[in-house]
Amino acid sequence: MSLVSYLANVLRLGMSPEASFSQWAWQLLLRLKLHSNSQNLKGAWAVKAGIPIGCYLSIAMTPVGHSLEHFCTDGIGLLKSLIQSHHLRAAVHLLDNILPPTYHLSFCLLNNSQFVSCIQMFLQYDSVSP
Repeated sequence: MSLVSYLANVLRLGMSPEASFSQWAWQLLLRLKLHSNSQNLKGAWAVKAGIPIGCYLSIAMTPVGHSLEHFCTDGIGLLKSLIQSHHLRAAVHLLDNILPPTYHLSFCLLNNSQFVSCIQMFLQYDSVSP
């Protein structure tokens, strides 16, 4: 939404910018299904479509980012989507949470060709980023 249409909407509804933002944030939160009982990775359209924020949330908030086994089967593809979308900062944040607890199992990741390919792509994109 452009700034002009946002302001027009705020004026039309007679809401302050803060109230408008609050309403939008609540609508978004209620759609995110953040509770673990509400989450269904296989049915998440944002993840299936490779939408970066959906990929990030899936790794950050589900077993995909909390289990090396799940990360290797489902998470590496999601991480790849983030990297391909040039969301390198988000990828670093996720890796910072995933890697330390798995240091003792690092051979699993280093022997995973998909993970190594993701890291190589990350390094390539990072070297050309401004």
